[in-house]
Amino acid sequence: MVRVAQPSPAELLRRTRLRYLSTLVHVKMSDIWAVLALDEVWRGLIEEDLAWMWSQLQGASNLQNPRENYLQWLLLIQTSPGYWKRLINRACTHAILQRCKIQQVRDFHHRALERLWTQLPGIARPQLCQTKTHQEVFGCFECGTRFGSKAGEAAHMCKKHGQVSKLRSLFDQPSCPSCLKYYHTMLKLKAHLYYSTTCRERLHSMNMDCAIVPGGGSHEDQQREHQHDRYLPPLRGQGPRPAPQRAREAVDIDDHIYGRMVDMLIDAKDAETFQQQVEEYVTHYPISWTRWTSTLTFFKNNIEAEDAEVLEFDFTAIQEILTELGEPAHWTFLRETRAPSQVAKEISELHEECGLLRQWLEQQTPCVAPRAFGGIRIVLHA
Repeated sequence: MVRVAQPSPAELLRRTRLRYLSTLVHVKMSDIWAVLALDEVWRGLIEEDLAWMWSQLQGASNLQNPRENYLQWLLLIQTSPGYWKRLINRACTHAILQRCKIQQVRDFHHRALERLWTQLPGIARPQLCQTKTHQEVFGCFECGTRFGSKAGEAAHMCKKHGQVSKLRSLFDQPSCPSCLKYYHTMLKLKAHLYYSTTCRERLHSMNMDCAIVPGGGSHEDQQREHQHDRYLPPLRGQGPRPAPQRAREAVDIDDHIYGRMVDMLIDAKDAETFQQQVEEYVTHYPISWTRWTSTLTFFKNNIEAEDAEVLEFDFTAIQEILTELGEPAHWTFLRETRAPSQVAKEISELHEECGLLRQWLEQQTPCVAPRAFGGIRIVLHA
């Protein structure tokens, strides 16, 4: 953001809300304020936006704190809408410049400390970065490939192995069968089912199983997106809804792998043989790490001590093996080969490191550097 000198996404949303506040003031619809008065979340966002704008402009204007003198701000919006818009742009510009200033100070500290620590080779330098310890893992067993995100893993499983998302079997048109809303495109409907837990669980409980039709990115969906003006919101349909079904939890597991693991557990002579068979089979089977962990967890939770007595296997050893198979470090292609992601310290932490360096230098015996001859003095001497 410093390099392109643009507002952050949060600042863009603040700018939009503050401009929309001016639109609401001048629209002359008194009923809308009764509706907005009930929206506590929106009111809280507007209050934070006004406080942020005042923090950016308080050093260059006579505006008072909006939490203490809101009428001054309201009068400004009512009488000077053009000036209000310029003030919003000025606040965004100030935020951009402040972010650039902070980045310059941080870069200067890093350069200065790098040079200072090189002059003190006998002192252990403290860590300048904090390493992220918790990191999600995604990959494909058959290809032995690791991915950086869940979306990349899902895209690979769809394009390479033809395994589509189970959400696509819940609909075959851009209308949600649960809430009866029309979302214009298949991509928007899939996003709705991804985030709406209520609709997704309701359709799973109904055993919804639609034929897989072309989804987001297809030629048909591109035509729908071209016809949609991107301003029309989702439209609620009318009509009878299916009768409510008994709620059930949808488990994303691989049925084939689950069945094979049950057969291996029955036929295996001991726990080590079971582990070797599972590892050999799964490394040649097209399954993602996300589905493998869910299948493994489901298999582990459904094994009981009574099953161990009937099938004659070591229950504790099998549980330990299943736990080990669910660890990314157990699989070679999932082990971390890149440098761990790092988060730069804040300026206050860099100041603390400078203080430690200063204390160490003050405790040492100062060395007198010899005075060097400049070019002018050499000419005068000659």
